[in-house]
Amino acid sequence: MKRSQLALGAAVLATVAAGNAHAALIGVTQTFPDVTLTASPYLIYDHNGVNSSTGRLTVVTGAAQLAEGAAAGGSTVTQSYFGAGDSIPDFVFNIDVNNTTGAFIGGTVSIGFGNAPSSARFLWQGTVTDFGFISPGGSGNIFDATWNVSDDQYQNMPVGLSQFVNGYLTGGLGGLKISSSAAWGTAANFGTDWIYGAGATTNPYLTAYTGGLTSPLRTNSTILADVFAAPAPVPLPAAVWLLVSGFGLIAPLVRRKSANRIAP
Repeated sequence: MKRSQLALGAAVLATVAAGNAHAALIGVTQTFPDVTLTASPYLIYDHNGVNSSTGRLTVVTGAAQLAEGAAAGGSTVTQSYFGAGDSIPDFVFNIDVNNTTGAFIGGTVSIGFGNAPSSARFLWQGTVTDFGFISPGGSGNIFDATWNVSDDQYQNMPVGLSQFVNGYLTGGLGGLKISSSAAWGTAANFGTDWIYGAGATTNPYLTAYTGGLTSPLRTNSTILADVFAAPAPVPLPAAVWLLVSGFGLIAPLVRRKSANRIAP
């Protein structure tokens, strides 16, 4: 997925039915490392996915690409999740919202390993902390969200991505960008069920996520989605803090001694 497409987000606006489910776009800035959904992502909304008043927006795909970013060398690795013994997409965002007001309630990020034990595999997990969208009726769709990384793991990483070791991002902060080429306008909102994505009416892998939907509106659409995070700041070791604080104590002594030498 091209990040330039996401940069055009100002021209791609999320929509809801008039008078229902309004929220403000967060405006998350794209960073690296990131994971791009590369196999026809889907937006799936179950208007009572949590309870009678709370719906769940699920973003799911069958493959994802981890990229370190150009500044770190530009290496990437792609993992596919549709294979023997693993037919359920493992790359999932769940975002819970009030299905009347559109208010954000909570959410999670989960990127699974897939089913290829000898290949590079990666796991990102965490909690969505904020979520927003722009909502003038009749436009396209774009969502932003922020999240905290609670766990990240890596196996069989290639040499070009050797910086990715378990815990590399844990404790860090990240963001999500999700957009859709098709608008839902006033035809659907957070009070109904819907599915957006390529082949939304035919993909058999969606069954695990769509079985509880009630007559969902199915719309073919190109979905673009990235999840990204930054490593948590590394605290200085205790010995370094002692050294730094020691210099802080020495400085005034040096100034006093220098003043004594200069004084007549």
